Amino acid sequence: MTTTAQPYSAPRINFRILAFVGIFGLLLALPIYWWLEAEITGGIRQRGEFLEVDLKAMSSFTFDQNFGKVDDVPEKWRNLNGKRVILHGEMAPGGTSVRGDGQYFQLVYSVEKCCFSGPPQIQHFIQASIPFDRLKILEAFAQRYRGGPIEVRGTLRVDVQRDESEKITGVYHLDVEDMKPL
Repeated sequence: MTTTAQPYSAPRINFRILAFVGIFGLLLALPIYWWLEAEITGGIRQRGEFLEVDLKAMSSFTFDQNFGKVDDVPEKWRNLNGKRVILHGEMAPGGTSVRGDGQYFQLVYSVEKCCFSGPPQIQHFIQASIPFDRLKILEAFAQRYRGGPIEVRGTLRVDVQRDESEKITGVYHLDVEDMKPL
């Protein structure tokens, strides 16, 4: 009996291998892309005439809750004062309130994830206001909103405000132009 040598044939690349490599590569590349984008942009991206701002990054700094001043807010975030911004977050529990000149609500990057490192800090909350002459925004929003994340557009003011007893009531204030559920 004689045996003949078979010529060497390279292993075939089949669809399953390509699919596995593609999915694995995507799962590895996506977090790296998100991290790189956040590092490069610093949490602020130009979106037309607005700046899209990472709400979590904007609120993640140490701030004295009793004696804090606007100079204690990092310069990068102070420079957003007077700019038109887009913020993605959630309405803080308590919904909206009505005062003499409009409707108000608080925006936070995530109700569930906001404050794992201790009690909520004033810089975690954006004090958003909708003047009475713009209440159509709120009416249209209320018809579509079912809870969860929202997008809010408006002009940001960075200013440490206090009440009569000198308690800090807000660091970030947003004059709302538009809002929609995500």
